[in-house]
Amino acid sequence: MYEDRQSILAELWTQILSKAPYVSSIIGLFLLMPMVASAADRDIELTKSLIAAIKQSDAPERSRVEETLAQIPTEAPCRPVAAQAGAIVYIQQGRFAEARNCLKSSPALGGSMQLNEHRLKLWALLEEESTDGTEGVFKDVVRLALSKSLENNEHTLLIEQLGTLVGMLQTEENPKAISIKTIEQAKNALESRVSKSHASRFIGEWEKSKQRGMAIKAKVAEFQSLDAEEAKRMVSALEAELENKNNSVSSINDRNEEERRIVDELEELRKNLFDENKDLIKQLKKETPGRPIPPVAPTQPRKPNLTYVEDKATGRRVLDPRSDREKRQYEREMREYETRARNYQNEFHNFQERLSAWQAQDQQRRAAIKSQQQQIEVAVDIKDKEIEVAKKKVREGVFAELKEAESQQSELSEVVLISQFALADKLDTSGKPKSSVRPSRFDLIDFTAEEARLLRALR
Repeated sequence: MYEDRQSILAELWTQILSKAPYVSSIIGLFLLMPMVASAADRDIELTKSLIAAIKQSDAPERSRVEETLAQIPTEAPCRPVAAQAGAIVYIQQGRFAEARNCLKSSPALGGSMQLNEHRLKLWALLEEESTDGTEGVFKDVVRLALSKSLENNEHTLLIEQLGTLVGMLQTEENPKAISIKTIEQAKNALESRVSKSHASRFIGEWEKSKQRGMAIKAKVAEFQSLDAEEAKRMVSALEAELENKNNSVSSINDRNEEERRIVDELEELRKNLFDENKDLIKQLKKETPGRPIPPVAPTQPRKPNLTYVEDKATGRRVLDPRSDREKRQYEREMREYETRARNYQNEFHNFQERLSAWQAQDQQRRAAIKSQQQQIEVAVDIKDKEIEVAKKKVREGVFAELKEAESQQSELSEVVLISQFALADKLDTSGKPKSSVRPSRFDLIDFTAEEARLLRALR
């Protein structure tokens, strides 16, 4: 019977497919969907591994970027994201030509991804001092900065990066990759054709960048007159000085935190005093327990109207049964009334005495609460003065000292960084002289921000 059922189903299936060819296409699509979803998930995981490699120096993907990219189809939606992640890894490794090839393998199509592709490509071209289309890429990036197609945060970041980049380029007397005229035109446009806030950000970054570029060139020239060992000793001395300054800043910061903790504790005590005063105000609004209630005079029961009837046996007038019941009820209520009346008289005579005693107790309680409030007011005034003294000590003492030390630390850090750049140029034995002013020596790529950007794009 089972075999007969199977044969019937097989014949029915054949008829469906022969009479409706499109059914087979739909069935095939449903069969392929899980495979497509699985492949897309794999592509996303591979892309995530490349993005993670940006921050993980020991990630295996750093040594096999090309192999990882080869596993992601060029038509996959996540491929441009993977290509930019791979390019950033190559840039970190100083493999700039490979970074550009990586970007070229999966060009981004418009929007934010295309902007960042141009930005990474320009970074790599300038780092290797290539003239292969560098000026054109630079113009594309500037054109995007002058347009209104970018989101505000992205636009602001690009303006600041171009300020750094233009300042760096103008440090060079004879730039190779981009003409002086193009650089000057870009600077004028970015100062005059964007909003005031963006122009201000551009100029601020331009000034800092040009200052660093001139300092690098001056330090490189200074080190050229020194022998290698003397240059090393100079940098080592600066690094040691910076370490001492870092330790000093850390120590001052600890003291600053301790002083701030004292202020916080004083303010907490002051807050507790205010909370205590709020509780006292609530207590003042409440009535003192035990207030005597005035006695209420009892109501005398109403005398009933009695009805008499003639007793047939004796001929005498007697109460009818109903009146007899009402009379007995009335007499019972009168006895209760007389008892309550005596109690009322006793309570009435004692009420005034009890009320006076309660009023005295109430006044005594309220006086004690007001005395506590006065003490709290005095304590708050004292705490206010202590807080002001403590804040002044922080503001004019350790905080001012910390700010000064941090400023010196920042200046010394910049001197050490520039000296390290100059020493690297001094000790370079590659035989391929490079400009001392190049993108890797300026704050043009924030790798943490790049990782976050690519993860957002992937989502």
